[in-house]
Amino acid sequence: MMKKFWAISVLLGALPAWAVMELDLNYSWEHKSYGEDQASKATTQTYYASLAYYFLSSTALEINGSFDYKKTTNTLPDPINLNGASLYGSINRLKTYTYGAGLRQAFASPHARIRPLIGFGWARQKQNDQNFYLMDLGSSTTEVAGLNYQHEQDVAYVLAALRLALSSRCALKLSAVGTFKPFKWKEITRDIRYLGGLMIVF
Repeated sequence: MMKKFWAISVLLGALPAWAVMELDLNYSWEHKSYGEDQASKATTQTYYASLAYYFLSSTALEINGSFDYKKTTNTLPDPINLNGASLYGSINRLKTYTYGAGLRQAFASPHARIRPLIGFGWARQKQNDQNFYLMDLGSSTTEVAGLNYQHEQDVAYVLAALRLALSSRCALKLSAVGTFKPFKWKEITRDIRYLGGLMIVF
């Protein structure tokens, strides 16, 4: 996958100087509380960037990368005593790195105030899933490391976005990005991120 990624990067660099380029930086944050007294919580942050070269007025090749960090804290309603210590919860930290390449298609003029976009392509995804146990030792609390799971896989991605022009060179971008196992179309709604960011047009 990385060979394909760099091959497309070289191809983008070889395009004519008149080709339009878009660079966008995006971010999202989500927080949920649940459980007894809303004591358990999950927080997800996503950083997403893409670079696109339009070899036609409305069609582009793009490369993209993202980092997701999800922290889930589960608090037990009744702590468990373990030889003088007390287990009162757990923390899961999931880090996901995704690098992809694909096509982007626009549905309005490059000079339009509002320009809808869709994209699709292939990506390589790496995950680090780490568990910790929350222990109360009486005089202090600590995190005890548990299982650490690492995984890599190829995924497909789809993107739907709106570009809202602020000027001829700058725009706001609102987007939804979904990743799923290749050709498993029913899974497309399982992992969707909603992002907002800034786009620069060159």
